[in-house]
Amino acid sequence: MTSLLAPEFLARLERLELRVRRMHSGERQGDTLSARRGPGTSFRGHRGYVAGDDPRFIDWNAFLRLDELVIKEFDAEVQPKVTILIDVSASMTSSGGGKADAARKLAAALGWIVLARHGAVRVVPFPGSRSDTAFSGRAGATAYLAHLDKLDGAKEGDLLATAQSVFVARRHPGVTLILSDWWDTRCFETGMAWLRQRGEIVEALHLYLPTETEPALSGLVELVDSESGRRTRAELSPSLLAKYREIVESHFAEASRTARALGVGYHRLDASAETETLVLETLRARALVR
Repeated sequence: MTSLLAPEFLARLERLELRVRRMHSGERQGDTLSARRGPGTSFRGHRGYVAGDDPRFIDWNAFLRLDELVIKEFDAEVQPKVTILIDVSASMTSSGGGKADAARKLAAALGWIVLARHGAVRVVPFPGSRSDTAFSGRAGATAYLAHLDKLDGAKEGDLLATAQSVFVARRHPGVTLILSDWWDTRCFETGMAWLRQRGEIVEALHLYLPTETEPALSGLVELVDSESGRRTRAELSPSLLAKYREIVESHFAEASRTARALGVGYHRLDASAETETLVLETLRARALVR
């Protein structure tokens, strides 16, 4: 089916759902519960009848027992509409391509969860693409995984330009997942701010590799900027490495603050970990899936 995820893992994913804080109603019903109340299949509880309520939802059995009119309420079920913005810039393929591989596998897993529940997913690589490819329901799941297998890389990233180009015609807000190594915090701040202004629910998955946070380097080295190609030489002393680690942690802290200030969910993820661990343990513990 795909080289991204094992069939056994895909079967486990079908028992999960994407947990969103505020799901907007879509064009038709699906299997994801929203926070609003209305017709559905999951019973929520009762409340007292008020003038104007739909008589179809009166609990007549309760009326016979209590001699009181009460209304049955259900969790409204809506089709989740999810956009996955996946970073394909040069920095994602540095250090052996571990971040790019992790991003594709996470996109495969999270998209599969949505499609298995009859939702809709569109995947948008950035930068270098001004189009998106949409998939819907279980019937589109296999094609979705095959599409992710073929994503091409690009040189430099611009989240805002990509978001503006593919969201301009979208009528109803939905859920956007951003998978990236967050190379430029300012670029992400403007892009996420624009998405939030449109009413999107945004979750940022910040991928990193342990070799980036704790590089096993020493002595004279040549450093190459994976995005711009700029080269520089440096003598890596213990004090310089300590300063580097301090800057890296400051970058993570800034990314987290930026996201949370915009009302964006932020998840720092080790791209060297198994996808099963990231989804079934890390993201489940952080309530992004359940």
